[in-house]
Amino acid sequence: MRAVVLRNNELEVRETEDPVAGPGELLIRPLSAALCASDVHYVDHPNSAPRFVWDAYRDTIMGHEFIGEVVGHGPGGSVSFPIGTRVTSMPLLLGTGQPHVIGHDPDAPGAFGALMRVSEMMSRGVPEGIPDDAVAVVDAFAVGEYYVRISGIAPGELPLVIGAGAIGLSAIVALKSRGMEHIIVADYSPARLQYAKTFGATVLVNPAERSPYDVWRELAQSSNATWPQVIFECAGAPGLIQNIIDS
Repeated sequence: MRAVVLRNNELEVRETEDPVAGPGELLIRPLSAALCASDVHYVDHPNSAPRFVWDAYRDTIMGHEFIGEVVGHGPGGSVSFPIGTRVTSMPLLLGTGQPHVIGHDPDAPGAFGALMRVSEMMSRGVPEGIPDDAVAVVDAFAVGEYYVRISGIAPGELPLVIGAGAIGLSAIVALKSRGMEHIIVADYSPARLQYAKTFGATVLVNPAERSPYDVWRELAQSSNATWPQVIFECAGAPGLIQNIIDS
């Protein structure tokens, strides 16, 4: 099959071996794939996370945010996913031992190839009418939803989202879906701030111009917002957590 292959810190498009679905696996043809920040980290800093497997002398096919069409079944597969079913999956390939992170492991090729394997147990069918590209970014939006859910934030509180990248945007959507009246978003990029507004941000702050914490305090006083402050750090910049605590 044709794939984008990472080897020796370089990417190239070439022919590779076709993957073969193992027991309990589906063979799918990727329909859409998203780029994730962890893809960039994997290329630039291959040993940056314990769950990533790196081997400079083996091919890695990245792409762990995806939707695909079922084209085959491994031994012992069920009838839950007929040929032609659109599916997505958590990016984990199960088997014996520790799960392999799809796209970050030479033994778990991802969606930047013509074919890939997914574990049937981790897969879900995609309802009709949902665009492929929307499904490919579900993984990122699930992260923001999870952050907001575990925060326990409730109506009347005033959230501050630091960073308007993919995770920050997903947190904004999750907050908006919970009926938050005000959502403060801070980012150094004017373009990102304006984009965040289309996702539900109500107050935009560029930290180069104003302290987002001062803006939060002013709005909290005028709106009688419930304390304590709930901050979602979605930028990942070194030292930012400490800066938030100090502020």
